Formats: sequence, structure tokens, C-alpha cells
Amino acid sequence: MAWYMRSSRAVAASPDVVYRYYADPSTWRDWAHNTRGASGDPVAADGAPVRVTDGFRHTWTVHATDVVPGRHVTFVNRLPGVTITSSYDVQSTPIGCTMDHVIEMRGRWEIAYRPLQPLYGHLLKVETGRLKDLAEREASSTAPQTV
Repeated sequence: MAWYMRSSRAVAASPDVVYRYYADPSTWRDWAHNTRGASGDPVAADGAPVRVTDGFRHTWTVHATDVVPGRHVTFVNRLPGVTITSSYDVQSTPIGCTMDHVIEMRGRWEIAYRPLQPLYGHLLKVETGRLKDLAEREASSTAPQTV
């Protein structure tokens, strides 16, 4: 059995600005709640590997799948007994875009993570809030100034 969490936000920034944060591992430590570092090229295609170090100093490699440049990317982390899939989607709106994060856990050991689901759900909301703030700050600093 699998379980998942979702957090969606409206963002006053272009989809390109938001998507860059998802696709560029060098930005992950700025917004991802348990990422202390990530290395790899900006994600451009399925199979792209990214090395991630978490807050517990564990390092692993995630792989990109379902890449639609500027719009969607999924990262898959296969651990013993559990697969964690993180999907990021960006949709254009009249005021900017919406971003949608979905994290899914499945596998024989996912039940061991279930008690943490409320905590991770809260952290996911914090994470999307950070990314929203970063994207909007960047969009406002690069917007043409009117006099």
C-alpha cells in the first residue's frame, strides 16, 4: 500500500522561475526541508542523477523521470524496502503559476514511515512556502521598474 502527501500554492512568478528551483539541484538546500546539499547538472532529461545529502548526513542518488522541461519533473529515490517519489508540477496562471508538490511512499517498509506522515505533511507545506517566497522575491527583483 502507498501513501502520499500534497501541497499546492499559487505563486506570483513565472512558471520558468519556479521550475528552475525544481530542476537545479544547487537550489534545493534553500527550500527543501531535509536537504543539506545536492549536486548534479540542472535536470534536462529522464534518468538524470542528483546526489542528495539530507539533514542526517546520509547521501543517496535520486533519478529524474517524467521530465517535461519548464513544467514537470519527478525524482525517484529507491531505498531498501521503500521507494520515495517526489513529483513537481508547474502550471501557468494569469498571475504567475501554481506549483504542486506530491510525495509518495510505497514498498514493504512504507508502513514504518506512516507515523511520520503528519510531520512530513507539515514540512511539505513549509517547503512549498519557502519556494514560493524565493520565486516571488526573484520575480520582483527582476521585474521592470515603472517610474
